[in-house]
Amino acid sequence: MGEQETLIDNRLSNLLLFLCQHPMTILSRDELINEVWKGLILTDQVITQAIFELRKILKTNQKHLHGYIITIPKRGYKLDIKVQIIPQPINQALHLEDNYTDKDTICTQINQYNIENKAVSQDEITNDTLNKITDETEQSSPNTHNSASFIKISHQPKKTVKLIWSIVIIAVISSTILLIFISQFSFLKINQPLNNNITTPSTDFIYNTLEPRSINAIIKTDVDLSAAQIEHGIIFKVVEYLKYKLNLPVSFYDEPHNNAAKELTFIITEEDGIHYINVEYFNRISQSQHLDRKYEIDKTNLKPTIKRILNDILISLNVKVNQEKINDLLSSIPNEPQVLLYALEALSTQKTTQDKLKPISLMKKALKLTPNNPHLLSNNYIYSMIVIYLDKSRQIQKEVSKLNQDFEHIIPILSQGTRSDKANEALAMNALSRGRPIDAIKYITDIPYTQQTVITYILKAKLSESLGNPALAEEYYYQAIYESKMPMVLEIAESLFFHSDLSKMKNKLEAQIQ
Repeated sequence: MGEQETLIDNRLSNLLLFLCQHPMTILSRDELINEVWKGLILTDQVITQAIFELRKILKTNQKHLHGYIITIPKRGYKLDIKVQIIPQPINQALHLEDNYTDKDTICTQINQYNIENKAVSQDEITNDTLNKITDETEQSSPNTHNSASFIKISHQPKKTVKLIWSIVIIAVISSTILLIFISQFSFLKINQPLNNNITTPSTDFIYNTLEPRSINAIIKTDVDLSAAQIEHGIIFKVVEYLKYKLNLPVSFYDEPHNNAAKELTFIITEEDGIHYINVEYFNRISQSQHLDRKYEIDKTNLKPTIKRILNDILISLNVKVNQEKINDLLSSIPNEPQVLLYALEALSTQKTTQDKLKPISLMKKALKLTPNNPHLLSNNYIYSMIVIYLDKSRQIQKEVSKLNQDFEHIIPILSQGTRSDKANEALAMNALSRGRPIDAIKYITDIPYTQQTVITYILKAKLSESLGNPALAEEYYYQAIYESKMPMVLEIAESLFFHSDLSKMKNKLEAQIQ
């Protein structure tokens, strides 16, 4: 697009190509499924998400509100741009040595010209077949198209297509056999240096570096964040259970992580005023999609929805967990719909908004309806303590003292029966804020290693630092940063209880990014 190049996956490139082959034409969802996805059984959300992603890429130039792709209500989609097919010399198409990753002979390029509110007539360029368009563009003058943007697609003359595809297929088969041989040989010669003459394909991951258990979680949405806090809360809660209760290595990333073999994508959408979460699980090893399910978000029925999402993900991941364990996990979730709404929104705003006081106000609303819920009480205390230390302008010691006085009244509630991990975190935080490290150690050691959260690591780091072990503290600080992927964690770590100088860690992280 102009001077900028953007790499897109096969799914989006196939969709873009098909749209370019039929410009200014309304294409139904069924046509897209049949031609782009080859008739595979898909939900409507798969099409919606692909169009959404392609639009996002194409409208980076800010010249077309809908990224050149217009939605025609109840009919389908239309590519609102003129397309020109550019013949490509056969010798250029066959010259694959300099571009190993060129998988076929068709490439797309967007050229930026002036779009001065001039409509593009469908009669200006026909699109019956690729060959007909090729003939027309060969005869047309370059000056004919100065008034609008074009998508230019290189295309081979008809006579050479079979020959080119035959050569490409042979090359792909030969490359595959060679790569299999090389990969097998590399396991035997693992310590030998690589041959510098071998060209490595420019892919987003190397097959034998994929971590089979690692799960990359991604949230995608075309709904405004302020209107989708409940949906984000549900997603964070589901991932929290997977990560901290079921010991699955799940991490949030903005895009697929190089070493994660499993991709868990949550897509928030709105249709006719109803919000949905579509959950997809894709395995990069087998290149297979094992889950694609859409869940309606009914605010009066959230707990069963969370349970269904959790169950479906576990089944698709082939992780067997009995229903008794699932019910036990969900026991900390409030049964009252309004209380659960407040709790989920509070969880979401902790992670997605800059207003640090909003989660506290939401948790207090929930606690008014269920004042003895151990999970809410623990969360409210932990987050309130963090906010006090983050705000340097406040009378910290006075407010900490008042918070701890109120906490004394809820300790008996947290200690009833088997203490939850969140309750142990709250009790350890209370002990550290009172200068009682031995008590803090007792509560922290009660939290299983597989269920230690970002807060646990920060508490362990502060405890190690206060006991004179800065090296161990740095390890815990790093683990907290790695687990959270949130810059605010450094702020919390620096200011909680006492000031910690983390400038060296910041320098290391900045150097790594650069």
